[in-house]
Amino acid sequence: MSLAFGIDLRVSAGAYLARVLWLQGFADQAVRTAEMSIAEAQATGHALSLCWALALAACPIALWTGNLAATSRYTQMLLDNPAGMALPFGVRFVLDFKKLSFSGVAISTRDRSARKRASTRAASRNRVFES
Repeated sequence: MSLAFGIDLRVSAGAYLARVLWLQGFADQAVRTAEMSIAEAQATGHALSLCWALALAACPIALWTGNLAATSRYTQMLLDNPAGMALPFGVRFVLDFKKLSFSGVAISTRDRSARKRASTRAASRNRVFES
């Protein structure tokens, strides 16, 4: 386990990679990468790294994909872990995710289809650059 600033570097890299994948339009890969980051943090048993993966990757990506059940589950994991409150942004993130996930915020079908079209365009652009 390689810790820098109290966070496992593999977990941190996985969390940031998940966000990058989301921004590039690869929502499914972003979700899987966020879940792998959580699994890695749980395997190390390092509470602060788990909170990092939850706050920076799992919670926001679940919310952005419209998966309110996962957002709620990840938020509860953050609340149940006292190390989450040690993060500089921990309290604010938990309260924001909790409010959004329990308020029934839903992404409309039109928004989802627009996001899917944007994701497809982004994937096409990436294939052009990879050639």
